[in-house]
Amino acid sequence: MAPRNRSAGKQSSGAVGGSGTAHGMNYQIEYGVLHALDLIAMALCLPHKRAAISIEPRETAGANATAWDLGMGPRDSLVEAKLNPCREDIVDWLDRIRLRAQQPGEVEFRLVHSTGGGRLLNSLRQLLRIAKESGYDEQKFGNLVGLEEIQEAKEVLSRLGPTSLELLRRIKIENLPESILEDNLQFRVRLLAGESGGQRLREFLFNKLSKAAPHRVQFDIKGLICEIQELGIAVHVSPEVNVVDLPSEAIASLIILQSCASGLPLGVLAASQKLSVADLKSRLSPLFEANLVTVENGICYKNFSLVSFTRQDWPELLSSALLVLLEHIRRSGRSRESYAHVLNAVGLARKCSASHPEVVARVFMCLDKHLKDLGDKHLVLEVAELSIASARRAHTRTSQVVEGEAHAVICGRSWVLQRVGRLDEARVEANKSLKLGEDIGWGRNSAFCMKCIGRLFRLQAEEAENADERTKFITESILSIQEAIYRFCVLAEYGPNHSEVGDCYSLLGRTYLVAGKVSEADEMIRKAYQLIEDSDSKDYADLLILDGDLQVARGDKAGADALYSDAITRGSDELSDASEIRARGYFQRGGNRLRMGRKELAIQDFRSARALWEALGEQNAAARATWSEISASTALSEIFRKRLLRELPAVRVKAVQRYELALASAGRRGPRRQEPGPTYWDQLIDEAKREAAIETREW
Repeated sequence: MAPRNRSAGKQSSGAVGGSGTAHGMNYQIEYGVLHALDLIAMALCLPHKRAAISIEPRETAGANATAWDLGMGPRDSLVEAKLNPCREDIVDWLDRIRLRAQQPGEVEFRLVHSTGGGRLLNSLRQLLRIAKESGYDEQKFGNLVGLEEIQEAKEVLSRLGPTSLELLRRIKIENLPESILEDNLQFRVRLLAGESGGQRLREFLFNKLSKAAPHRVQFDIKGLICEIQELGIAVHVSPEVNVVDLPSEAIASLIILQSCASGLPLGVLAASQKLSVADLKSRLSPLFEANLVTVENGICYKNFSLVSFTRQDWPELLSSALLVLLEHIRRSGRSRESYAHVLNAVGLARKCSASHPEVVARVFMCLDKHLKDLGDKHLVLEVAELSIASARRAHTRTSQVVEGEAHAVICGRSWVLQRVGRLDEARVEANKSLKLGEDIGWGRNSAFCMKCIGRLFRLQAEEAENADERTKFITESILSIQEAIYRFCVLAEYGPNHSEVGDCYSLLGRTYLVAGKVSEADEMIRKAYQLIEDSDSKDYADLLILDGDLQVARGDKAGADALYSDAITRGSDELSDASEIRARGYFQRGGNRLRMGRKELAIQDFRSARALWEALGEQNAAARATWSEISASTALSEIFRKRLLRELPAVRVKAVQRYELALASAGRRGPRRQEPGPTYWDQLIDEAKREAAIETREW
């Protein structure tokens, strides 16, 4: 089928990463390399200070032993670096913190992660913020925790034990996505050793730390520097700078940069301080000379971790920087340049939530589309919760603050709950937001709520167990989305030709397709194409997948393949490679290619979908892709297959893996046995259920 009203898509290799375990270990080692580079820079400047780094150090306390991913000095830090931590990882980490705190010596506990963590990690972030705001006063801390109704507060505090408030002072959480880690590594090695020397330096450190991991070796940084120099790699020394003597504008810029995940545009730094770019560059000259900061392509980067500052106006400074950066992101649209600064805005928002909750209350509203385009639901939920908590703690409860809360509840919290299958909870949150918006007469929010509720009814229809219930939900979905379309059309800020109306038509098309009404679905898709003009947006890619599904329903497999392929490559220059949309595109294309008889290509697509979903912490979706791959590539007996289809995909995958291990073991001992009976399958699946339950990451 020829694409409708669309330009031709780009080609993609479809390459994906390796296993989750190796992927996670690489993340840990790369983070170790990053901090080794920081310690090397510090040791060159301050040779009198001892610094060391260790991989997987084991701390012992009598009969207890606790393992950590990284240990760093001169400031004692124990680091857990997780690519995508699950709930059990966070619980285990909190338990180990409590055990280590019983030993002498005060250490810092740091958790670094790319994605994941769910609600437990979000709750811990909120507790860290509240602990700091309360001045670590027990009574004030307890009052603030009660005010914000933090869902997992009891779990976190009980894990940390009776000294939980004191331990919160020593806990740090760093959200460091792989893309940002990679950018920081490239920048640091280039700064220390130049272009070619920097790559050799990075390879040396990575190999050194990788080989050390199984043996829990500690490296003295001065010794590493000697080895580096013996290899002929020249590392540059940055002079020590006394920040007290710096111009106030230079110190202000360092304060702002220290709160960000990566570099900031010089224009944002200048506007935050009400300066021109030329004036700011003049005042930053001591930092350039000392290599404390570097400017590349108009972006100002900090070179390594900085010290604490004594300026008292930093809350106002960071709030100003946040507002300027949010406006910069808005003006930049959904472009590569704007996506690069989303995490910077999140970092500033975390810092400002206690001092300027009114500003942070609207942060999710400003970043909503960008966060969803990046494809990390954990980050969407975290920022939504940050805005909701800030709105509820605002010093002055204005209509703008309530708008921020209502938007974060419907487009953040409820949106995520829908997409992880917690439909009843999502409906409760949608109704909360609807009431908040209607109480202040905010028609925009009501339109979004009706759109969200319409999608919820459709999801419930897909899960309905009988035809009458399914029909009822389908009808409710159609009515809700039609109500959303009407509300958007009559709003002055939207109108009948807005892309949000187009996205509503796309959702309505999906509902009609689920109902089996192909011609109605086709009509809605045509309307959506006319209104969703940004062909690199998530909404447009989602529409392409829907169109592909429609062509499958019509029997046009070739047309569907072209649409799925376009969705996979659409916007990939601007968005994160770990995008849920791309994962769904691969998954749907894999199913279609299987029906076309292109089995090997289908298996590649299922593997690509699985890898992307694993990177995003989407375990259930990843299990669906793995099961599709198994179904396409593995010969299973009809009895076993039918028995498996009663179970969730994660259980099916575990059962097949256990069965293949049993076959391999039997093959080493002698000839394969005859087809097992029902009792064997029931026992095997019960064991798979237990294993899947243990490994499933709860949101």
